[in-house]
Formats: sequence, structure tokens, C-alpha cells
Amino acid sequence: MLRLYLIFFSLAGIPLFGQEIPDRLDFEEIEVEFINQTWFTDRVGHALIYFDTEVEEPEELPSDRVISFIDVEVVDAPDNEKGKFLAKVRFLIRETGPVTFPSIRFLGESRSYRTLPKQILVGEPVRSEAMSLSLTPSKRKVYVGEPLRVDFEWSCDLDASRLRAFDYYPEFFNNSEIEIVIPRNVDPEDQQVGLPMGGRRVIARRTQTEDAPSNLGTVELPLFLRFSEPGVYELPATRLECAYISQSLGGFALYAAHFNNDLFSPEDPTDRYERFYIETDPVTIEVLALPEVDQRNDFSGIFDPVDIEISVFPTELVVGQLMEVEIKVFSHAPHGMIEFPQLSRQRGLRGRFLVDDNLGRFWRADGTTFRGRIRALSTDVQAFPSLSIQVFDTNNGDYEMLLTEPQPLEIQPVEGQSFVSLDTYKDVRVSLVGQPDGIWHNYEANIMDDIFNKIVAILISGFWPLVICGPIAFVLLLPLVLERRRRNMDASARTSGSLESALSAARSSASRTRV
Repeated sequence: MLRLYLIFFSLAGIPLFGQEIPDRLDFEEIEVEFINQTWFTDRVGHALIYFDTEVEEPEELPSDRVISFIDVEVVDAPDNEKGKFLAKVRFLIRETGPVTFPSIRFLGESRSYRTLPKQILVGEPVRSEAMSLSLTPSKRKVYVGEPLRVDFEWSCDLDASRLRAFDYYPEFFNNSEIEIVIPRNVDPEDQQVGLPMGGRRVIARRTQTEDAPSNLGTVELPLFLRFSEPGVYELPATRLECAYISQSLGGFALYAAHFNNDLFSPEDPTDRYERFYIETDPVTIEVLALPEVDQRNDFSGIFDPVDIEISVFPTELVVGQLMEVEIKVFSHAPHGMIEFPQLSRQRGLRGRFLVDDNLGRFWRADGTTFRGRIRALSTDVQAFPSLSIQVFDTNNGDYEMLLTEPQPLEIQPVEGQSFVSLDTYKDVRVSLVGQPDGIWHNYEANIMDDIFNKIVAILISGFWPLVICGPIAFVLLLPLVLERRRRNMDASARTSGSLESALSAARSSASRTRV
């Protein structure tokens, strides 16, 4: 019964136990301004609300299944004619079509505000008839480890200067069983174009049409795929999407760098734009396992067609002298997918050469160059022997042995010694300290770098002494600093200090006079 009385008094507006009821604040309706000119479900919306008085950030935002609010921030806007305070609202829209932005309430000390609902038209990407996209594999059946070329081709009859936010991320880019290598572009510079593809920055070939030079034209890019496990792989339909702004704001690829075109730039919320997309058909690839019969432990992983050239220099040297071996591999596979077996496994080199298995890799447009170091151990060596490399012929489905040409050598004795024992090089270690070239840095050593390195070394070695000396120096110098500060701040102290110095000077002169 008591509860019913309390409810009745509260509804009637009668004060309870001396409590004062605050006056009700009327809500002032205000407009909402949107930064976005175009709306999509996966783009963040930005709303601006101006106030004449200071307001608080709302503790609760309207609950709406269509619009999800991210945050609200109230800041000062003293120089703005629309109001002294500004609320920035960020939100996401989850449905397409006409959507109503709900009313939001803001409370101030003397006034409260309520925004007027506003309708938004939310669009969605549209399939464009002005674009076409294709992924074409060189064949549909490959072996494990075999590089497969897939040609990407994008034809676009739209104005290149109005294209923004290029988005192409195929699902197979995230497959751990598929290795993807995009070869280096060797086309003329005026035919190159940069693309943000699959989280990478790549350079493709661009061919423009003479009838419409302002259009993007045709963009071509080779992709190389290598599968690590046998089975049937389906490259699902891949979607390419880009924004097309209402008017051009400048040319396309005005700078020398290929990554400075507008395909890398996101859409500006203040621009009106459309979003176009195109999709490829799914591609099925059958991956076969390599036959285990006749496969050697030192299988190179190289597939036909391939050609290998060997060169050694110098060809005239003394026993034990360092030589460089250059191995050129010519293959349709890109640089990142070509490996070479260890030279120490070659039967013709054992016992006659000291071999370094650390081969350097160098890019070539038609393959890869490997460089290694060897030493001839005897004057009986008359040639760098032929290397036997096992490769796989995909046409026959079998392994083949590829033999290189031997390279003649002329080995002279040194100090009457015609051979060098392997024990001579057992404990040899190469020190990288103090070498300006190598893996540590790319710059040559100079005086400033040496000085800077010495300073850093001194600071590192004397870290703890410097840390300990800091507080000690502070304690010792604190009385002197306080005294100097007292004299600078107190005029009488400066006067007494000057009088004391004058009296001491007079006493010293008087003593000299008596003497």
C-alpha cells in the first residue's frame, strides 16, 4: 500500500520528504549534417551536429538494427559560425535502400537538444558492363611443385582518372598450400601501371586504346602458382571492385612512381561516386603427385623445359686458390621459384674441390643466376666436371638427368706443393666484423659512421656508471645551484656578495702596499 502511495504522489508531482522536483527541460530540435555524399553498408558514416551551448556526450545511443553507432565525440568549435560546440558521430549502416537516421538526444546545463530524423539512401556495388576480368591458367593439370602460370587480364573502358580504391584479393592468396610469386615487370616504363593486389604492390602491363586514350585500357599480369600437396584445387570466383567518382580531379599516374596512381587511394567521403565490380569464373586445377620411383634425394625441383649454363673464373690459377662458379638457369618459372641443389652432392666434385654450398641468387628476366665459391685441391684437376642435375619432364611424367658442359682449368702448384689437404680449411671462419660490404648494411664505411658507432658503444658500455653518477652529481651540485639562484633572485644577496668581493679585493691590495 505504501508503494502505491509513493507512485501516486510522484505522478501527481507532489514533493516527497522535502525533495524538490527539477523543472522539465524542453528539447530543442536541430539539424544533422553528413560528411558522406554516398552511402554503402561497408563504409563508415560521419555526422556533424553543432550546438550553441556545451553538451555532454550521450551515455546511451539509439538502439537500431539498421544503424550501428561506433562512437560520439563532443569537441569545441569556437571559430565556427554554426555553433560553438560540435558533436562528431560515426556509424555503420547494415541495410541498403532508404534508411532513416534516428534522433539523438544531447543534454546540457540549461538546454537540451534532439536531432531531427533524416533519411539516407544506401546503395550497393553494381556489376559493370564496361569492365571484364579473366584468370587463365596455362594448363589445368600440374604436378606438385610445378610452377603454373595464370594470366590476369582486366579490361576497363572507364576514365582512368576517375578510378579509386582498387580492391582485388582472391581467396586462394590465403591458401597455405599454394605459393604465389608475381614476377618482376620488364615492360617499357610508359606501359607499366601499379596495382594493389592481394595485399601486395605489383607492377602490371597496361595497354591503352588509341580510340579512347583517357580510358584505363587493358591491364595484364602473370601470376605463378605452386601447389605443395596433390589434389583437386578450385580457384573460386574472384571479384574485382573499384570506385568511380562523379568527376575527374586530375590525371592518372602523374608521377614517376608506379604506386602513386589513384588506384591506391581510398574514396573521399565528400565525393559522389559509384562502386563497380566484375567477377571471374571459378577455375579447377588438378595437382598430381610426383612419382617416387627414380626420384633422387638431391632432386632439384626444376621442371622442363630448362637449360643450364656453367662458367668458372678464373680458369688459370694455383692450387687452393678461390674460384667463382656461375650457374645460369633458363626457365619459364619466375626467379622466386627456381632452386638449385647443393654442389657438395655432386659426385664429380668430391675429393677434388672444396665446395661452399652457400649459393648467391641473382635475378634475371629469363631465369636465375647462382654464384658459389670453390677451391681446387690438386694440380691433377684439369676441368670443372660436368654436373648431373635431375629434372622432371611434365610431358612424359618421368625424371631426366640434365648434364652440363665441363669447363677446362689449368691448376699450377704453389711453392712446390701440388695438393692441399682438407685439414687446412677445417677451422677457417669468415668474420663479418669490420667489413663494409655484406649482409650488415649497404653503405660504405666513413668517418661519421665510425664516430657515431664509437659514441654508441661508449654509451652502451658505460650505461650503469652514467646512471649512478647522475644522482651523485645532482646531490653535489644542488647547493651550488641553490646559492646561485638565491643570489639571482635576492637583490640584497647580490649587494652583499658584491661588497664582500670589494672588501676582499681592498684587503689584498692593502697587504701588498704594506709589503
